[in-house]
Amino acid sequence: MTRKQISMVTSHPAPYMDIIFDQLLQEFNLDIFYNNQKSKDKSWKKQNYKKGYNVVKFTESVYALKKILKSDFVIIGGWAYKFNIILIFLLIIFRKKFAITSDVPDINRSSRIKRFIKMNIFRMIPYFFLTGRSCQEHYSNNYNISESKIKIFPYGIIFPNKKQIIDINQKRKDYILKKNKKIKILIANRFIDRKGYEIISEAFTKLKTLNLLNEFEINIIGNGKLYDKYKNIFYNISEDIKLLGWVEIDEYEILLNNCDIYIHASLFEPYGIPVIDAMARGKLVIASSGVMSAIDLIEDGYNGFIYDSKNPNELNKILINLLNDKDDIYSIGNNALNGNFSDFDNYARTVREALL
Repeated sequence: MTRKQISMVTSHPAPYMDIIFDQLLQEFNLDIFYNNQKSKDKSWKKQNYKKGYNVVKFTESVYALKKILKSDFVIIGGWAYKFNIILIFLLIIFRKKFAITSDVPDINRSSRIKRFIKMNIFRMIPYFFLTGRSCQEHYSNNYNISESKIKIFPYGIIFPNKKQIIDINQKRKDYILKKNKKIKILIANRFIDRKGYEIISEAFTKLKTLNLLNEFEINIIGNGKLYDKYKNIFYNISEDIKLLGWVEIDEYEILLNNCDIYIHASLFEPYGIPVIDAMARGKLVIASSGVMSAIDLIEDGYNGFIYDSKNPNELNKILINLLNDKDDIYSIGNNALNGNFSDFDNYARTVREALL
């Protein structure tokens, strides 16, 4: 049987895209096209990116358009790029099968005129490959997209060996509960306005006034324009709050494996990959109500916690309650580990269904 030819356009090389590419390559021939040679905000150095075509220059774009239009199916991410807009209209004109991918956009940043334009363009798009249930609700409610056009297509996640994770978490539990050691908190987020660091700093300050902050060992990883600002803020709260800056994937995974609690505090997060990384490792995730991946997968109090994104008191209360019953950290984390992650293994099947 002849393998179908798939083309996928994405913003830039990234580890979470390589996972999707690998799964698609098991069943299809795949050409990859990048709108940018690298991410401006994410500085991966050790990642072995999948080779693809760049569409930055005019000559590259012309060659790419000709090649893509010969495909059996096209997947377009970051559809607002000029190249992608041109591609979408060409695909519509030539009546090709294609999908646009999306996480949850911030509706507050979109004017009525822009939403009207999008709604009319969206009517001509055959499929929407969306990151999760909250994203599905967004497109259904705001753009009246038919459910028949929507398929769940999340970012790629590397799932660790479950047995090894259970062993690691049991050792963490014994170490914390039997030896009364500090609970390890990990935060992995860039230092930009919407990431919620003001809420975190307020919550940690309250814990300090209650003489409870020293019960935690806190590591924060990430870079960004506000890094120096928050480095000073957190240092003034406690010298034991460690800002590690940008770390590579292997170090990130080690830090995740060896923490007890993962906090994702974004005021608004279109998705939030680290939430899934942490849950897949049986870690207790505390996320704000603005994090879409958490909204999709966390049942508050059962397999994680969700607090009001603008309320540091709620975050503070959760941490205090966990200090009073540390066993909950590991029982709730275990519930997360045993959750349903089936959407993260269906990329090829999703494309196959769209090709029918």
